[in-house]
Amino acid sequence: MRTSIIISIISIALFASCEYDSLEQEPVPVDQNFQLKVNTSFEGAPIEIYEYYTNVEGDLMNFEQIKMYIADIRLIKEDGSEVEVSPIEYFNFEGTALTRSYSVANGNYTGIIYHVGVPTSMNGTDDPSFLINQYGSGNPLNVQNGMYWNWNNGYRFLIYEGRLDTTPTIPGDVPAFFSIHMGKDTLYTTIQVDMPMSINSTETRVFNLDWDLSKTIYTSTDTLNLRSPLESQFHGEDLNLGFRFQACFENALSHSVE
Repeated sequence: MRTSIIISIISIALFASCEYDSLEQEPVPVDQNFQLKVNTSFEGAPIEIYEYYTNVEGDLMNFEQIKMYIADIRLIKEDGSEVEVSPIEYFNFEGTALTRSYSVANGNYTGIIYHVGVPTSMNGTDDPSFLINQYGSGNPLNVQNGMYWNWNNGYRFLIYEGRLDTTPTIPGDVPAFFSIHMGKDTLYTTIQVDMPMSINSTETRVFNLDWDLSKTIYTSTDTLNLRSPLESQFHGEDLNLGFRFQACFENALSHSVE
């Protein structure tokens, strides 16, 4: 009799354990199933603001302001249609990756399309009645983010600036300042990434965008001369220089999914 009681207790315990394991393994729905993770690096390694790195020309350079708008983010479905993810996001990089989270429709996607910059409809460049104060606190386009060109009627799309030290062995020599601000509707940049991914309601799919700051001054056929004020200072005036920087910037982007 005692043996039967012990066996019954063990059986109940095993059943309860199996039932508990089954509950534990059942997927739990997530509120936000898609993330955009944007990171800055230098030759693949994480960066720190104000730290100096050796660039492609052998000069030391640091970064004091790295900012960017990413707009009209859309996922591409298998039938070619698109699902809107976000109208615009503002990123102010200080050395760590920045993440934005979203809830999107479950399904299989073939890639993603996004734009670097501010769409004309939000930029005010073709609207004489445009008022910057329409974007309140917390809005990516709020003037307090320091991205609006008061003199140029529109937003900077990205800021890439810091110091270039060409004479590191000379004590007291002040490194030159480079300041490249890409903007104007002409330089609104479209990036399409063909990268299959499935998204469901029980896990968060992460799309990684890495901006390699070391590659942002060169391509396989061109290198910006940051030693020259004609190429190290760009605020929308010289469109030829703007297109060159745009090509370098696109060369500096890489993507992955996890």
